[in-house]
Amino acid sequence: MFQFYAGHIITQRQNLLPKVYSSLESAENACLYEKTHCTGVVRSQKQYHLVSGTEVFRSSNKADALYLKTGCQPGYYGSDCQATCHPCTNGFPCSGVTGHCVGTASVTCSLHSQDPRCCPSKVSRQLCPQRPRWHYFLKACYYVEDTKTKTWTEARSACQGFKETDLAKITNSAEKVWIQFKGDNSWIGLTYKKEDFRYVWVDGTSARSERAWVMKRNRRHTLTKEDCVVAFKQYLSPADCSSLRKWICKREGDVNLFTMHKGRALYSPYISTASIYNTLKKATDTCSVLQTCTGIVAMGEHYILQSGMELYNSRNSSVKSFIKSDCISGRFGLLCEFKCPLCEQGMACNPYTGLCGDTVFCSKENSPIPCGKGSIFGGTCPVENGWQYWQGSCYYIHTAKRQTWLRARDLCRRYRDTDLLWLTSPGEKVY
Repeated sequence: MFQFYAGHIITQRQNLLPKVYSSLESAENACLYEKTHCTGVVRSQKQYHLVSGTEVFRSSNKADALYLKTGCQPGYYGSDCQATCHPCTNGFPCSGVTGHCVGTASVTCSLHSQDPRCCPSKVSRQLCPQRPRWHYFLKACYYVEDTKTKTWTEARSACQGFKETDLAKITNSAEKVWIQFKGDNSWIGLTYKKEDFRYVWVDGTSARSERAWVMKRNRRHTLTKEDCVVAFKQYLSPADCSSLRKWICKREGDVNLFTMHKGRALYSPYISTASIYNTLKKATDTCSVLQTCTGIVAMGEHYILQSGMELYNSRNSSVKSFIKSDCISGRFGLLCEFKCPLCEQGMACNPYTGLCGDTVFCSKENSPIPCGKGSIFGGTCPVENGWQYWQGSCYYIHTAKRQTWLRARDLCRRYRDTDLLWLTSPGEKVY
């Protein structure tokens, strides 16, 4: 089950216990037990370490070796070993996991290397948002905006759209090197206060020792009442806070992704018994690692994993939904960049759709599974039979006698502001 690569290593080790093994056999057995996280074993300094990445580097210590976990014969890769590798110029077979030639990077790495080029940018599913531009480094998550520009205040607001996230605070020299490597004229969470001549991080702590990192390279720039710090490739420097620049956000520690909505339920018409748990903790632990899980509905003693994005108002006031989202309350969108409209009675909007929820209900609520035998209706939709609600729009599903296109359109247009269906998104097409 393991392919041997002399002089090569994988550096990524998050989501694995930091245990060291004295024998290859015990390490391989432990790696096989860690089915979803462990991708191989690295031998370094006569000890064996489990690794979780897929990118293979040449080791700075030629005595190191990698045992890559794969069931494929050399020269093949993929989940079913049906893909054939391209010839590799360095004499090594390709990776049985990715199909890429191993050790092609110009840099050599050690197992504990702090060089940013040795630290894969693959996001830790247990810790970081599974969204574009997020990276994992030294037990923290970073959002690196490399295209758009904003003022320092606007950039900080963009960071704070994600739960427990702010402009990056640098805590050690290794992190400084990584941020400068990733940054490109990018705002970080450091400002200069002229009234007391000190640098301050966004969490309010003084940057007494870190001020030595800041170099006043822009001689034409004079420090004003408050200046903000920019990360360049080689140094940090103060700049006018109102100038437009890219930015880097940071999130540390475990974040509670679930927000409770009382009296509301997520709509998922197809739910298996395997999605029902008897404690909220078991349900949230599972939902946290499932990308398809959008939240949990609590009904009585049942906690039910959901995959839908539509919230409806339950007639059972004891029902609760715990919606999983990286966005703070009041924000929605792929990058939590949109602000929700003001909802009635202080109700939070749906972080997936940005809608307040309207006044929608389930047509049948006599099932232990939320709306398992019905459909959601109401809101601004007509009250006649056949009308359904989905993400702010109303749909009439005609199931009776077939009609010509012209006749069908005539029937639709008898309702106010209604016409035959036109699609505006892939999600609507699936619905």
